[in-house]
Amino acid sequence: MVSTIKQALTEVGIKLPPVNQRIWQFLKDSGTHNANTVAKALTMPANSVSSMLGQLRDRAMVTSKQEMDKTTGHIVHYFTVASKMKKYTLLPITAAAKARPHRPSAKSIAQALKATPGMHDIGTAHLPPTVPEKPAQKPHILDQLNVREAYALYLELHKMFTPIPI
Repeated sequence: MVSTIKQALTEVGIKLPPVNQRIWQFLKDSGTHNANTVAKALTMPANSVSSMLGQLRDRAMVTSKQEMDKTTGHIVHYFTVASKMKKYTLLPITAAAKARPHRPSAKSIAQALKATPGMHDIGTAHLPPTVPEKPAQKPHILDQLNVREAYALYLELHKMFTPIPI
C-alpha cells in the first residue's frame, strides 16, 4: 500500500519525506505512542519503526518512557517528540548514545570465535573417558520368594489390613 502511494506521489511530482521524518512528524502531530501504534498508522513494519524510534531517541529528537502493559504484562516504550523540537531537523547522535555499549552482532561473535581456536570448541574434551557402569542393584526381598511363599504373605497381609466387621 505504501509503495502504491509513494509511486502515485512521485508520478505527480511530490517527493515523499524520509522515513525518520515521517515518524517524527506523526509523533509531533498526534502525541505519545508506542512503536506498534506508529507502525500501524504509517502502514510500515513494526521492527523498522521501532529501530527508527531508537535512532531518533539516540539523536535526542524524541523521548521515551517505559510502562508496564496491563493486559500483557510486558514493558512497552512510549515515544513523544522532545519539547525543544519545534520543527524537524536531523540532529547528530548524542555522546551518551555513542558511549552506551551496544550488543555485538552475530557476525562479529562468529569472527571472534574463529579467531580464538580451541575456545568454545564443544568436541569431546568435556566427556568422561569411559561411561561408568551402573552399580549392581541388590535384589528386592519379593524377588526372592517363590509363588507359595508370596501367596502365604498375601494372605497374612490381607488379614492384617482387612477392617474388622462391626
